[in-house]
Amino acid sequence: MQISWEQRKEIGFVRAFIETNRDILKNPLLFFEALGNSDKRNGAILFASIANTLGFCFSFIYMFILKQGGVIAQGKILLIYPLILLFTLILLHIIAIIMHSFLSIITSEHHSFEKTLQVLLYIFGASQFFQIIPIFGSFIGTFFLVIFAILGLTTVHKVKYYQSITVTVLPFILVSIVFLYVWTLVKDQIQM
Repeated sequence: MQISWEQRKEIGFVRAFIETNRDILKNPLLFFEALGNSDKRNGAILFASIANTLGFCFSFIYMFILKQGGVIAQGKILLIYPLILLFTLILLHIIAIIMHSFLSIITSEHHSFEKTLQVLLYIFGASQFFQIIPIFGSFIGTFFLVIFAILGLTTVHKVKYYQSITVTVLPFILVSIVFLYVWTLVKDQIQM
């Protein structure tokens, strides 16, 4: 199996995006084996960025339909979306650094940071697919993200499941607490 996204120039941008999402969701172990064997590094950030933008669009549409936050606040969110995307990508890199650090400590072996980051970016991108589901999509996507991070790290780095569980769950708890705190500060500023 080859990663469709890495062949987007040959098969087309849209087809590569759809097939990559399908491959991650349908057969994640094969996808992560292919990722572990791949020597290409580029593309995962672009994949996550596009998927995040599409997920954001679905979330925004649902917010608008359900009239959550008022029209003014929704307009402000659209204006600051590039900052939200940048913050999300920075946050994903921070999570990858934390996960990779825990992985190095727990296994006391050297693993490729690029592979850790790629796993996280690809599964984050695929988890955005669940934003199509109103209200519960983000919860389902987060659950998917954690489960597939465990599968991805286990497959790509060839570590035990309990090591991947530890490496995955601890950083998400830490970063989620920080993210919720920052979001409450930003949310109050947006609603002003």
